Amino acid sequence: MVGVANTALYYVCYRLFLPVAPYLVAHVLAWCFAVVFSFFANCRFTYRVRPTWRRFALFPLTTLAAFLISTSGAVLLVEGAGVSEQYATLIAGIVAVPVTFLLTTYVLTGVPSTARAFQDADAAGTARAGMRRTERTQAQAPQTGSRRLSGPDGGLPLG
Repeated sequence: MVGVANTALYYVCYRLFLPVAPYLVAHVLAWCFAVVFSFFANCRFTYRVRPTWRRFALFPLTTLAAFLISTSGAVLLVEGAGVSEQYATLIAGIVAVPVTFLLTTYVLTGVPSTARAFQDADAAGTARAGMRRTERTQAQAPQTGSRRLSGPDGGLPLG
């Protein structure tokens, strides 16, 4: 959802700047606003890490590749393909999303996104295996006749 909100913010800013500035200037200004928003939103919601000055200083580098892709794409679309200035940067920006995601994951977490995905999957698998062991142990334990304090899934009873 951060990416959608960031793209919406970028596009609103771009369209606000477009009537008073050339499309590339509007693009750069909108990009600056979006980078600041994206940094804080990604720290808070996507990666759940504390924003630091070091991360803030490195973060624009993650979007620099996307910026170069979207800028060159916009120029190619407007100048070469005759696409409207209103839509060219949006189209080119969509192409840059995967690159930005990979770089952002690395800068904010210190782990390449593919490695992080494997770590997350491994952690989830380990947690499930541990839960199965706990359930087996509980099932094998003798019943003492005391009232059970947890629900069937191991959580607190709902009713």
